Amino acid sequence: IGYSDGSLGSQTALFYEPYLNSNGQNPTVGIEVTPIAQLREATARALEAGLRVAIHAIGDKANTAILG
Repeated sequence: IGYSDGSLGSQTALFYEPYLNSNGQNPTVGIEVTPIAQLREATARALEAGLRVAIHAIGDKANTAILG
């Protein structure tokens, strides 16, 4: 269905805590690629249609949002 967050290599996987090597003035915690509300809506439509759902999520914050 979609992507919740990015990847570890580019530091775009969505975490609660900033990456250890983030800039102190502009710490990065990753990005939300697709808003969770949009993913939930698409998931509901897919399940209603009898389709299987796959969502990319790497960071702990992204996984919490998807599984919550």
